Amino acid sequence: MDGEQKAKAEAWFNTHLSAVCASCNSHLGFTILPSTVTPIKLGENNSLHMGGEIIPLVGLLCNNCYNIRFFSAILMGVTPKELPVRGPAPDA
Repeated sequence: MDGEQKAKAEAWFNTHLSAVCASCNSHLGFTILPSTVTPIKLGENNSLHMGGEIIPLVGLLCNNCYNIRFFSAILMGVTPKELPVRGPAPDA
């Protein structure tokens, strides 16, 4: 995430979440993960499924128990609703 995205995520967390970890009840705070992530879809026999919907997520790490919770980057306003789609690489 760039600085503006991280600031949006931090502002959203400050207004929507408690400062207490839901897993361990710690008050030691959280760390916002440095980049957004997306879940992957596993196919038959746990094979990696490429393509399909991309769901950008912002991770929040507890500074005590290291539990990570993920939140929708789109609904938080961190990433645009419509993500740019890249086509195949041009022929060399």
